[in-house]
Amino acid sequence: FLNHLIDKNNYLTNLLINKMKMVHKLKCKLQFQAMQNNQKREVSGGLPRISVINRHQLNDMKINVNLKKKEKSLCLLKFTRTTFFFKKGARQIYAGLDNRATSSSNINRSAGDLELDMKNLDIKLASAQCEETGKKGEEEALKLVESLVERRTLKAFNKGRGVPKKIYSLADLRLNKINPEALLSPQDSTLDGVRNVATCAAGAGILAAALLLHLSYADLLKLAVSLLLAKTLDQIVNGGGAEALLLDTVGRLISSQYRERVALHEAGHFLTAYLVGVLPKDYTLSSLDALQKYSALNVQAGTVFCDRRFQSEVASGRISSSYVDRFSCIALAGVATEYLRFGQAEGGLSDIGQLDQLMRALQFTQKKSDAQVRWAVLNTVALLKLHEDTHTALAQAMQEGASVGRCMKIIEETIDLDKLLPEDVLASASFDFAGEQQM
Repeated sequence: FLNHLIDKNNYLTNLLINKMKMVHKLKCKLQFQAMQNNQKREVSGGLPRISVINRHQLNDMKINVNLKKKEKSLCLLKFTRTTFFFKKGARQIYAGLDNRATSSSNINRSAGDLELDMKNLDIKLASAQCEETGKKGEEEALKLVESLVERRTLKAFNKGRGVPKKIYSLADLRLNKINPEALLSPQDSTLDGVRNVATCAAGAGILAAALLLHLSYADLLKLAVSLLLAKTLDQIVNGGGAEALLLDTVGRLISSQYRERVALHEAGHFLTAYLVGVLPKDYTLSSLDALQKYSALNVQAGTVFCDRRFQSEVASGRISSSYVDRFSCIALAGVATEYLRFGQAEGGLSDIGQLDQLMRALQFTQKKSDAQVRWAVLNTVALLKLHEDTHTALAQAMQEGASVGRCMKIIEETIDLDKLLPEDVLASASFDFAGEQQM
């Protein structure tokens, strides 16, 4: 439509200019004929002022011609300017439409590229869990994530905006409405209740069997001893894995709140690790899932990470402060999640135990350990509060069995970029690190 208007404007402009040329030629022709008639008339009359009259007439004709030329050029200039601005406006409109189309195609292309990259990452993480290709797969996964961060495809990885790294007191925690006892002293009331119910049910079953089968006291004693022996062997061989599997399965069947709590707990580990720059490798939400995936009874619900670099530093006995801070935040993310969502942490006692073991291995003093834990609690709580909606969406996806790549994609799509660090600042800057200090 715009091209049609431009062509029509050009046609009308050329038509008007041609008509002006024809009028001008006609006027010049009439004036020239009138001048010739006057010259003939003056010559026949013998008048001596022929040259003077001709000179004035010729000057008038030149003036008229110059005026007509100026009018013509002025008119042409006006039409040219109109056409130019009209064409310029049309080009701007087309450019705007093209830019919108380009931007929308770029958005679609970036979304498609992110999905393909996450699928590729899932393949590399799957190979990282194999014994033969574990190290190579993990290195390839980390390189892929680093390239995606450099291309700014992953905008939230290692961009968590935490609190400054300094020494905090218990008063600082309470000032931020954090109860250290409720957060750092988990009480697993749900599974304790399930354990009590299971014990009562087992006792009732034994009594019912004794009455129905007419068992003697000696048979009842043998049965009770067998159960105690099985439990003891489970504690020795599997670390209580069989009992934990039973209790976790029953708890998930009878309590929807327990299922939600576990999902939010593991999503807290996952999201915190992602924001502080540690790549999650895999996760499980139940002991049964862990048994099917790892073929081990002593593995419960949890999240594992690509931490070979951290493990190598632990083996060498010299760990950088950045890794200590990241590990502290990730370890406390589960209990912090349960405290924020339910007011009291139930799971996560093993997480706190692992963090305490790390502090002891590094030979931290009690004062330094307390300062590290307080800062980690404040920093983790701040991250989880800032990204509560993303945390909820991630927990829902994990309950549905989403892959690690899919979970990362959900984080990138739902997170508020205004609550992250600027693109040219790493998350470690919020930890106040001037360099990689060794411990």
